[in-house]
Amino acid sequence: MKKLTHNWLKIAEKDLKYAKLCLDASESLGTITHLHASVEKLLKGICEELVGHPPKIHSLKKLAIDVCKVDLEDK
Repeated sequence: MKKLTHNWLKIAEKDLKYAKLCLDASESLGTITHLHASVEKLLKGICEELVGHPPKIHSLKKLAIDVCKVDLEDK
């Protein structure tokens, strides 16, 4: 695994922990915000590993489908 990929995954894990703290404190907006950030950084880590430097975008759908080539269709 590339070092940059590892860094993305570590940051994603931290955002997930913050989401859990927000959830425990009944902070819905914080929970959603940190969950989105965690998934975004996870996808950017995948992108880093598979195709190189991830784009500076925040759309989970665009990152997953267009950049990481994840197939989200029901099988």
